Amino acid sequence: MVGLYLYLLISICRGPGEPRDARGSSITAPSVSTLHFHWQLPATSSQGTTMYSRLLDLPNELLIHILSLVCLGDISDVHSCQLTCRALNTVINESTLIQYLLHTALLGVYDPLVPDDNAPPFSERFNTLRAWDAAWRALDLTTPITSFTADFPRPASATQMHFSFGPWFIVATREGPGVRAGYAYLDVRACFAAPAGPHLWTSVDVPVPNVEAFALSTELDLAVVISAERDRRVVPDSPSRLEIRPLRFRDGMQHPCAKAAVMEITVSGASAHNMAQTQVLGDFLLLWIGGPSEEDYSLCKVFLIAWKEGRVTLLRENDAGEYGSIPTMISADVFALVRLNPPAIELCRISGMASAEPRMERLRALCLPPLREGAVTDWAVCVSEHPGHQAFSRGPWAPYRRAAPRRQFRIAAEDSIVSVVMQLRAGAEHRVRICDVVVRCRTLLAHAHAGADVPWAEWGPLRTRMTDHLAVVWNDLLGERRAMVCEPEGSRPTIRIQDFNAHRVREARMRKEKGADDACTSPGASEADNHTEVVTGISEFAAGEWFCEDVKTSLPYVDTWVKKPGCKAIYMEQDQLLVQMQRVRARTPHGATPMLMAELLSDLL
Repeated sequence: MVGLYLYLLISICRGPGEPRDARGSSITAPSVSTLHFHWQLPATSSQGTTMYSRLLDLPNELLIHILSLVCLGDISDVHSCQLTCRALNTVINESTLIQYLLHTALLGVYDPLVPDDNAPPFSERFNTLRAWDAAWRALDLTTPITSFTADFPRPASATQMHFSFGPWFIVATREGPGVRAGYAYLDVRACFAAPAGPHLWTSVDVPVPNVEAFALSTELDLAVVISAERDRRVVPDSPSRLEIRPLRFRDGMQHPCAKAAVMEITVSGASAHNMAQTQVLGDFLLLWIGGPSEEDYSLCKVFLIAWKEGRVTLLRENDAGEYGSIPTMISADVFALVRLNPPAIELCRISGMASAEPRMERLRALCLPPLREGAVTDWAVCVSEHPGHQAFSRGPWAPYRRAAPRRQFRIAAEDSIVSVVMQLRAGAEHRVRICDVVVRCRTLLAHAHAGADVPWAEWGPLRTRMTDHLAVVWNDLLGERRAMVCEPEGSRPTIRIQDFNAHRVREARMRKEKGADDACTSPGASEADNHTEVVTGISEFAAGEWFCEDVKTSLPYVDTWVKKPGCKAIYMEQDQLLVQMQRVRARTPHGATPMLMAELLSDLL
């Protein structure tokens, strides 16, 4: 592709005739006319032959438009264009639009450039992008900008699940069989603006029992509630019906865009209560159901639900124990799931999503390191950045703007990372280890076509990074960054942020080579506690205990470690970093009361 652009632009800049390189030497290539890229003028020469204009005869505005389309492909092509001649190099360097698009690509984001009369000029967008990047670089994980403390909504429950979506902090409660569930949300931006409070939760009661799972999308004002027809304690092995209700997030009423108030699917009795998870994708829901017993954390069925139309389609049915419990959508049509034994990342394509008969076809599998004899994968999950609702939606949406959106650019899905987490077990002592493999979406999508399975040695060592843990850790992804909250043995809770962006890794390496201090220091914290390092070497797992051969991985990243006593979770949004701290109100005759303490580490936009 790069060679084509080089030849194309050199030829057009010189006009018809023998193409030459920058030193004037002839280039052996087909004639320019065979590429059909001439700009034909209406006039003819005195000899009656058709005249052609050179690319550089075009107005700068048209040149910039053409080059901006090149930016939407591979930015290396733009750099190749700069090498063709001084004139193109000047146009690219002096165009605010092209420089803005190049910098968004380098930072792993993109601007949808939606036409809007009130849209800021590109110079202002560029300044915002620079400020966003600078805010990440200056991030101090130990000293928050502001914080607030609030009581959790009543009743506090051990089965609460916590989420953070943009301006909302959400607590979803599942009390158990036969008991109604609900959720409550808090406007965190209002709380940060007035830390003293009062901080008022908006509570929504779900008017059905036996709720098994929630799927929330505040952007779409959507709360999907999945409930079982009956209590799991009643005839657990007989077929059971799951009910899917699309509700409005703000108040729990039926969503106005949904034609059907309730959709139903039938599964085995125990599966209905074991593992039911949903991903909201615009006009659709991907619902996956777990194994037939409560001890089986594997994927058995995948459903595609057109929740606006009320249509349910079974896309895939697997044998129990064959695939990991949580798959993920990595593009507008490619679906990734983890095969357990032998371990592999399997890629599938979902076609005809908007049709009456959508289907899923297996493309191929990218094999993970082969396990030694006696070692098995107990469970596995595959998580990635949400690909965005735009590719899956034709509208309309109910108006819902409780908080003004501040995102002018978005995470580029192809540049984001995918995390494959597996629990391995081996030996008579049943030793366990958590292995985590990080790979770029772009790497997986490059193999997203029908073909034979790809052995690990042919794709994995240079394009992945494997780490291991003794226990499951909090894991949050944002584009090419991954944040974890872990507790090393005998140490305090630690926030760890891994950044796999190639541009930032390259800059960090340059700073290191120049001798710049790359340690992340803060008042009252020692370098031993908090530090940043560039990891470019090889991570190696020796053969024998888990794998049948040495496993080497080398995807580079910038690794930041910061001690954070009391930290429970970190939520990365494009425009803010939110940390949830553990805090308990003083004991009363009724016992200790858990509280939400949130810290805003950075206001990025």
